[in-house]
Amino acid sequence: MNLEQVSNEASSTALGSSGGISIFFWLITIILVLVLMGVLYYLLTRLIKGGTRNTRIGLVKKYFIDRNFYIGILKIFDEYYMVLFSNSSSEVIKKIEYDEIQDIVENKNNFVNTFASVLNKEKKSNEK
Repeated sequence: MNLEQVSNEASSTALGSSGGISIFFWLITIILVLVLMGVLYYLLTRLIKGGTRNTRIGLVKKYFIDRNFYIGILKIFDEYYMVLFSNSSSEVIKKIEYDEIQDIVENKNNFVNTFASVLNKEKKSNEK
């Protein structure tokens, strides 16, 4: 046997038996890792979209004024605020009581009148 024939036999045996098996296991491992990453990605995106709901802070009701503006009743713990929201900012208009909220939510048609009366009360108190 010459040296070239020995090296060809050694390389063919290494690739044929152990090399082929190790490549097969690497391929299976890579596929499993990719599948695992896909499953984790799916679960994380599903959890992030739903998220945990905070019952202490939330928007009770919102009334659209314009496409970019709306007035909302914001609940923070046990306090309620009437807030004006826009695309780039928000401003607290007034702190309101729970009784006023019930009136506003039940009488949606009268909301404009209620909102106008709130603004008028604020305006009169500022003028005095």
